[in-house]
Amino acid sequence: MNGRCAARLATPPGRPAALAVITLHGDECAVDRTLSTLCGIVPAIGTVAYTDLGGIDRGVVVRWSAGSADLTPHGGPGVVRALLDRLCAIGVVRVESSEPGQGRETVLAALGRCRSPIGLDRLLRELEADAPAVDDPIIRRLWDPPFVAAVGPANVGKSSLLNAMAGRSLALAYDHPGVTRDAVGADVLLEGLAVRWLDTPGLGVAGDDADEAAAEVASRLVRDADLLLVCGDRVSGWPEIRHGGVLLRVATRADLGVLDGADAAVSADDRASLDRLARLIRSRLVPDEALAGGPGMGGAP
Repeated sequence: MNGRCAARLATPPGRPAALAVITLHGDECAVDRTLSTLCGIVPAIGTVAYTDLGGIDRGVVVRWSAGSADLTPHGGPGVVRALLDRLCAIGVVRVESSEPGQGRETVLAALGRCRSPIGLDRLLRELEADAPAVDDPIIRRLWDPPFVAAVGPANVGKSSLLNAMAGRSLALAYDHPGVTRDAVGADVLLEGLAVRWLDTPGLGVAGDDADEAAAEVASRLVRDADLLLVCGDRVSGWPEIRHGGVLLRVATRADLGVLDGADAAVSADDRASLDRLARLIRSRLVPDEALAGGPGMGGAP
């Protein structure tokens, strides 16, 4: 955006929620400058920080990539409005979220921010439809990346799994107060679907006050995840997790033995098992029938 940062409210406006998500986009310098001015810190790419949000609230900042970050204040409309106003006051451009029912205009707006190859294919078909299918929340995941959170005990292989799925080694520590030592966020492409993956701190691990506060906020994010990966292995077993949404049990370190009750078994060194997990996650978030349909939701081309 020509050196400027843009902000978009990613959670539905006007609907009650424990947390809101405001997405920042721009070049790396613009995002750095915005975070520094608003929060007083510039989290490293792939890290999660629990920090002050412009003196309005305290919440989590997830730095997904050089040009992308999420702010997660409490979801009260007054807090959200004040934070958006504060962002505008420091030079951030607010981009209005597309509302349901806007048809072709919504498709065109989605094309501009879509990072999923399979989403681009679907959007191009929707442009040719008489009634574009832009209101369905499952279809919208093709261009608004869904949120995947991995939870499990410490040392169960969650970080190795994320590194393997992302195809690169991600930072596990950042020398700044208020950053959880083992929380990592990354944009990951899974069988053509872009997702936002958060590797949460190990369950049951005590840290300093900043770590524990960030872990508490991360637990709220987990409750709002589009898909929760519950990770366990033969040593640690399955953690006790309550989640009302989509959940997959992933047996990690499968080369050492597979835990009973797993939806998927993976090893960070086994590409075939990682590909199977990627396919399973994509199909749970966006079923095959949503991809196979012709223009609109209605079905065959």
